[in-house]
Amino acid sequence: MSVVFSWKGVFRWLRAKLLRSEVVVEGHCRMCGECCRDIMILDGGSWIGSEAAFRKLVEEKPEYARFYPTGKDDAGPLCFCCIHLGDDGLCRDHENRPAICRRYPTPRIYYRGCDLRLDCGYSFKALTFRRAWWQLRGKVSPPFAEVLKGKIDQKRKDESGT
Repeated sequence: MSVVFSWKGVFRWLRAKLLRSEVVVEGHCRMCGECCRDIMILDGGSWIGSEAAFRKLVEEKPEYARFYPTGKDDAGPLCFCCIHLGDDGLCRDHENRPAICRRYPTPRIYYRGCDLRLDCGYSFKALTFRRAWWQLRGKVSPPFAEVLKGKIDQKRKDESGT
């Protein structure tokens, strides 16, 4: 795990504790299979970084035999793919998938400092210091779409001269 991931995760964890607000997973699976092509496996608090560590994990937990290494992440851990991933992006063994698949995406990913793919149907929703400050003052910050619409309407009004 890279130092950047570590500090980002520590910041997220501290912010959640200070604001007394845990991250929430929102959204739904798009069934594209991308998360099954680029899996990083956490074992005992550490990312699997070598094939020897992976073989040891498979000996202890045979359900992980369904994964095979595909390379290394920029930060060092091994990346894996699932043998049950179909060409259509769907799991061919969905009923028997292991806990790592059933729980995805877990808030633990967020607190480790990792992010979901931008095209993932899931997202992490966390209380930010800014939003907490607004709430403390008894105000609610307007949704982004509302602010954007107001700016567009104002620009149109300015351009039309009315």
